[in-house]
Amino acid sequence: MRKCPLGVGNGIIRFVGLTDQLSLELKIAIRAKFTTREWNVKSKQAFLVNRIVAWLATDHSTTTSLLDQPLEIWVHSFRRYLLDRGVLRQPIQQELTRTQVICPGSGGGSGALTHAASVASC
Repeated sequence: MRKCPLGVGNGIIRFVGLTDQLSLELKIAIRAKFTTREWNVKSKQAFLVNRIVAWLATDHSTTTSLLDQPLEIWVHSFRRYLLDRGVLRQPIQQELTRTQVICPGSGGGSGALTHAASVASC
């Protein structure tokens, strides 16, 4: 049952390489998305979920549950996985003052934290 694919819209999600518990947790989460109508069968979520499954199977193959670590750790790990494979790029952000001078501390970084810090310093 662990390796059974799940058909979602225009794709199939495969749960290969995950522990039984982790596979079950992902299936429950996917079902919840459909139940709450956040996803529908016409959406192309299978591609995104397959990328998450590949990351978990590659970097966290012995993980038994998503509850083993806080969400922030998972997000950081997934972001690192995507960056290492060239799928995700860090945004280059430069912020200007009212006089069109580049704010110190701007020029990329970790999104909202960089934005909040640079706005506060401008």
